[in-house]
Amino acid sequence: MERFILLILAIFSLVLISCDKSPNDPNDDGSVIYPLEYGHSWQYLTQYEGISTFETHINKVVKDTTINYEKWTVLSYDDSVFSYVKNRADGLYFNTKNKSTGIWTSTIYYKYKATVGETYTNQNDVKIDVISTNDSITVPAGKFVCYKYRVKYNTNLNTIEYYAPNLGLIKLVAYKGDGTVEYTTTLKEHTFLMTE
Repeated sequence: MERFILLILAIFSLVLISCDKSPNDPNDDGSVIYPLEYGHSWQYLTQYEGISTFETHINKVVKDTTINYEKWTVLSYDDSVFSYVKNRADGLYFNTKNKSTGIWTSTIYYKYKATVGETYTNQNDVKIDVISTNDSITVPAGKFVCYKYRVKYNTNLNTIEYYAPNLGLIKLVAYKGDGTVEYTTTLKEHTFLMTE
């Protein structure tokens, strides 16, 4: 009987050791690069280079949906553009549907708990560099410590983006192909609804 119990404990220990975190789990400390609870919203100010006025834009979490048996969050941009996003243990993913094949593909954009100098290319051929993990950025909403990413799209648009853990996008500077600034977007305010 004692051997049986020891055998069961040994098997149980092996199972525990061999289990790995699911890619859907948050980081060990519960932090994420972009909080995706229903009702959260972010108001941004965008200023195009050479224009003195600002445009206001609102991102908000509108609902959850299921894609290929997996829960995704719908994030709206001005109630007209909708993105399907999800935090996983290694960062923020976007899910896009190929219009011709109907196949959904998820890919990472913003690695979290990343290493400075880390460079990766996602499935959409977007190259992302982790420039810093502790940049101090001041915007109308306040001062934040941010991850800094350089994002090179396969178009003439490149961006420098700042994300504060558990808050999301703080600042984005978009550059034209010739390296001049096209526009700057900064966080004006955010609203997080209390969740249980």
